[in-house]
Amino acid sequence: MQVHAAALNGSIGDAPLLAVLARSRECEDILARNNVGRIAFALQDRVSIIPVNYVYADGCIYGRTAAGGKLREILRNRRIAFEVDEHTQLFEWRSVVVRGPLYLLDPSTDPSEERIYTKAVRTIQRLASSALTEFDPTFCRDQLFIIRVVEISSRSSQPAGGKQSSRGRSSRPITAKPTWTAEVNTDLSEE
Repeated sequence: MQVHAAALNGSIGDAPLLAVLARSRECEDILARNNVGRIAFALQDRVSIIPVNYVYADGCIYGRTAAGGKLREILRNRRIAFEVDEHTQLFEWRSVVVRGPLYLLDPSTDPSEERIYTKAVRTIQRLASSALTEFDPTFCRDQLFIIRVVEISSRSSQPAGGKQSSRGRSSRPITAKPTWTAEVNTDLSEE
């Protein structure tokens, strides 16, 4: 389904072109170059959305929050949606939605869990080198989490009927609800 804003402004030539990002790599690039996203989850009859800082690496989203916070509620149903978007102007934007399970990470005496935790710390320190050290400005955010990417869907908009801007994105018109299943390593213990 392709939607134009022509009904609102009377000129189809100026209407934005809504599209699906053409390649899964484009979705991963958007995840990799951004560091603020939103986790959405449902618990009982309530849907919540939490903004978080994150790092995307190796088919997973790594982040941290305050221990005992809202993410503890997710343990009852690990299935979440994670969304990140970027925009340059009103009708020029890209949005990626990830679905998959969320896991809270704790340091452990189990060697495989300890390796996952250590990898998560190193990954998060790419975003803020002082994270989880004595110099951490947000020291209360000591609960690490990882989201294993299972599905990714994407949308984009280009202004003026799809004419490319200076950022030039390849896209195709929306014709169906697109989703691809990521082929990611499900063994979180590997580096």
